[in-house]
Amino acid sequence: STLCTRELLVAYPDETLAEALRRMGTRDIGRLPVVSRDDTYHLIGVLRRTDLVRAYNIAIARRMTLRHQAQQVRLGEYTGVSITEVTVTESALCVNKQVKEIPWPQESVVASIRRNQRLLIPHGDTVLRAGDVVALVADDTARQEVYRLCT
Repeated sequence: STLCTRELLVAYPDETLAEALRRMGTRDIGRLPVVSRDDTYHLIGVLRRTDLVRAYNIAIARRMTLRHQAQQVRLGEYTGVSITEVTVTESALCVNKQVKEIPWPQESVVASIRRNQRLLIPHGDTVLRAGDVVALVADDTARQEVYRLCT
């Protein structure tokens, strides 16, 4: 077994994260120096495996959010009602209350809640927190009441 190697594995700033991760996996290393292609002695930074995992998790969460928003837009086109997203504020009437306790307008339905990059399907016992992004199907009149409850 070789204890050290003279061939240093590096990453370059123009490479994809997948390429860097693949290179790290060949020798099961947790860190990879990022150097300039023009001057390999110029250290730009260090890429850690945990950085890569975090970046992939963020990308997946963003993709799920975009997919969810696209589905909401299609629903609005077919039904004639609009999809409304509202961020719950700390001083809102609905903050720290269960969905079933909130006097939602008759012409509205809570469709989903985004919390910390996670998409939640709300149930009656789901508690709304400050910072939650609530997606609702609502008509114009109901939308105004929803804003009053959530902001």
